[in-house]
Amino acid sequence: MHWYVVAYIFLTLRHVFKYRFVFLGIVCSALTVPMNFGLISYFPDTTDPYDVGTVATYSCATNSGYGLTGASTRTCEDGDRLTTAGVWRGISPTCDCEYNF
Repeated sequence: MHWYVVAYIFLTLRHVFKYRFVFLGIVCSALTVPMNFGLISYFPDTTDPYDVGTVATYSCATNSGYGLTGASTRTCEDGDRLTTAGVWRGISPTCDCEYNF
């Protein structure tokens, strides 16, 4: 077998596995908005269910007296590869009071 045939097969298989999420319809469900003026924005997919690769960005409302504790982003990823359920990588942050009493 010639090297270019092997290279073609490799590139084709790499393309199929890289984009298999689209064909299988692997998606993540909506995340829970943090209490205390929490907000979530999603990109590039902006409607539930969210496609693999969608990034959820957390924030707390401006001038609310609450600040974000934890990572500000989570990414939708492939789940256990046996179902079409995706998973959000990381732990949900919280909006905590910024003032010490």
